[in-house]
Amino acid sequence: MSMSKQYEMLLEIIDRELKSITSTDAFQDWLQTQNPQNGDVIVINNSFIYRDEVKTTKSKLYLCLKQETGKLTGPYICKPTGNQNSDFKLYRSTAIDLLDFVPVNTAISEQLQHLGWVVFILIGKLEEASVDVPIQNRHVKRLIFDPTATEFGMVKKHNGETIIITKTIVNPGLAWEDIEDDLRRIVQEPKKLESLKKAYAQAFEKLREKAHLRMRLPTPGDIDGDRHFTFISKLRESVADHIRTYASAVNKARSDETYLREVMRIAYNFADDAIKILLLLVSIADLKPILLWCTLKKHYDVAEAFRNLPWTKTNKKPNLRPYKEIISRARNHAFHNLFAFDRTIQVELGGVDVKARRLVLLPP
Repeated sequence: MSMSKQYEMLLEIIDRELKSITSTDAFQDWLQTQNPQNGDVIVINNSFIYRDEVKTTKSKLYLCLKQETGKLTGPYICKPTGNQNSDFKLYRSTAIDLLDFVPVNTAISEQLQHLGWVVFILIGKLEEASVDVPIQNRHVKRLIFDPTATEFGMVKKHNGETIIITKTIVNPGLAWEDIEDDLRRIVQEPKKLESLKKAYAQAFEKLREKAHLRMRLPTPGDIDGDRHFTFISKLRESVADHIRTYASAVNKARSDETYLREVMRIAYNFADDAIKILLLLVSIADLKPILLWCTLKKHYDVAEAFRNLPWTKTNKKPNLRPYKEIISRARNHAFHNLFAFDRTIQVELGGVDVKARRLVLLPP
């Protein structure tokens, strides 16, 4: 692809992201309060969440639009003086010398030159890898992880040695159930079978540590290839699975409160790991602004979703920490209270010969 084609494609993507944001009700409502005049500039923030947990430095480059002949034009790129905390900020035409404009083509060219290869890990293709470890036993010599195996566990002969093949690295018990009868015929004596089982368990732990996925970084020719097994697609798939499982548990909890624990478990895991993903993506956007420009509306949508949570509705920049704390408190209540009391007990002591008037059990 020629350099001019790259610019054209990237400008189309960036323009689409800006139009998606400027067409939102939130932007249109804000714009009406600003009464922009010809020559005024609107700067779009380059970070939409409160950054107390973000370790990277916020980029100095911002996308912006100009008000010209009654409409917004762009995209433009600038380096405003000072920080910007609001999603949108209007600079009057008399103050645009504070913006330090950068030509779009120059900015894109510099971004592409400094993009590097590490960021392509996000779309690196994941491939299964077989691994094996020795078993310290004279009857069975090796334990092999083969993700293409048809059963959780199988006993095979290979080069004159007995080996165990498993397709799971999570549950050694499932594999053992599949192979126990075969191993009993080989070992015969119960004590020796028990000794083999211990050796198998030890080997399984080593197998779990050694097991891995291979990642193949993409080349330009892969751009239209299979995107279902990339690092970012697997993250997205996991999030989607959690959302579906959560929705199912919530529906069941409406009529059966025993499912509330499942709701809290999923919510807690989701809050913890989803925030890690968000912090990763925000950090990448700081380091590689061109990736933010091409996904700007998605970052804005995440911020809007947090702002519109029922218990934390706000117009300010959303903070991830309170969200996690709310979920944690609910989860702790569901999981960590052994006794069947969901509130404090106050013992009335009227008529009892003590100085206290009330005794509180199980304080919050």
